[in-house]
Amino acid sequence: MNNKILTIVFIFILFASCKTEKIQLTGSITGEIKIFAEDGYLQPDAKAKVTTLNTDFSTETGTDCVYKIENIPVGTYDIKYSSDGFEDYTEKGVNITSGKTPAILKTVVLGQKPVSKAKNLRIYTYGFGSKRIAGDIDPAGTENNRKQIVLYIDDKNTVSKDNFYSEKYLTSVADTFYIDYINIQSYFPSDADTVYIIAYTKSFDPEDYAYPYNFNYDEYNMNYEDFTISENPSNIISIPITK
Repeated sequence: MNNKILTIVFIFILFASCKTEKIQLTGSITGEIKIFAEDGYLQPDAKAKVTTLNTDFSTETGTDCVYKIENIPVGTYDIKYSSDGFEDYTEKGVNITSGKTPAILKTVVLGQKPVSKAKNLRIYTYGFGSKRIAGDIDPAGTENNRKQIVLYIDDKNTVSKDNFYSEKYLTSVADTFYIDYINIQSYFPSDADTVYIIAYTKSFDPEDYAYPYNFNYDEYNMNYEDFTISENPSNIISIPITK
């Protein structure tokens, strides 16, 4: 009799153990993705894909730019956000906890890398001997598609977006950009005899451009360092400094 009872208890424990092993805790995530074009305007109709890396869980944003992924096994994951023509962003170490209510993640911002090129950087004299630094933009800017330029300045001819003393931002709605020499002198190294300048195009990121809404980096995740500056520099020009 005792053996029968022990056998029944053992089978019950074994069944309960097997049943417990099959239960897997899951959770859900939701959030919003903002997509900006090169000119800084929000693209409300652009779709983005959200992927939980190293899993089969992914989705796309709807017409409201919102996404939701359900029934993800509890754990820590890297979440990738992507959209055709825009730079990817990966949020690392997202913790998925169990529960029916989805965790709300920070809004993610994806930006377009500049497709414009800064060309033919030059200096010329106008008026009463005043000097002006100018360059060309291709394709040209328009009132509805403004272009932004960043000038990098250094006292070395190796000046670049990664190697510079200071920088100056310009905006253009035409096929050329310019800045008067006197307005850029304060950006020169104080002990320089010659300065070197190179120009790149730059995307309007949401912090620069207040048209869509007021922007606060503390509330958003974005890859602005990746998409802000183009890979296409102008030529380098040199300017002797008269002291």
